Amino acid sequence: VESLSNPFYPGTITTRHLLWVSLGLPLLCVLFVEAIFFRSAKGSNRLRKYFSSVTYVFLEYIVAYTLATFIMESVKCCFARLRPHYISVCKPDWSRIDCSDPNKFIENAHCLSTDEHRIRVGRQSFPSGHSAAAVLLLTFIYVYLTGLVKASNIPTLRYLRRILLVLVGVWTMIVLITRVTDYWHHPTDVLGGIVLGFSCIYFPFGRRSISKVYQTRFIEDPHM
Repeated sequence: VESLSNPFYPGTITTRHLLWVSLGLPLLCVLFVEAIFFRSAKGSNRLRKYFSSVTYVFLEYIVAYTLATFIMESVKCCFARLRPHYISVCKPDWSRIDCSDPNKFIENAHCLSTDEHRIRVGRQSFPSGHSAAAVLLLTFIYVYLTGLVKASNIPTLRYLRRILLVLVGVWTMIVLITRVTDYWHHPTDVLGGIVLGFSCIYFPFGRRSISKVYQTRFIEDPHM
């Protein structure tokens, strides 16, 4: 019970903040990075190929994001783990709960609170969706830029990769830490989100060859 008795606080990183960063930043990143990449590329119709590549890369990210969201929501419904602030939002009627046996499973908390939304969300602790989205973004930035740096060896992309990884890394750490300190998740919820976010990007897209980078953009591979 003690682990569920923490006070309710609004999240430091709201869902709106998370969506703006998780969807807006990768789009801006892809637009800018692909422009740098195609500037040094050879061949005709580079502008058309640029927009085609931007669409292709961003859609890959959206597919991975959607997959992670689907898995996350499915697992949340299956586990129905209570959040650390659940008792604060539920306000159980203790007179109707048998607390004599500490190992007894309580099927109904008899919540006195009328906020059904918060009570429902309070039963969806594992895994952390915020953590999954933040780590998915960080992994995408790493995989995407590392592939282009290896394929092109453009100095600007190498420097940009370092800057973005530091900035997104700091953002990710803030998200992971505040999900625990704001009492929205247990540490293992955050760990589950980390594994989910990493897996949905790395395993489908993390091991592409240099030739694949050029093939998907319909431009000549200078290494050939």
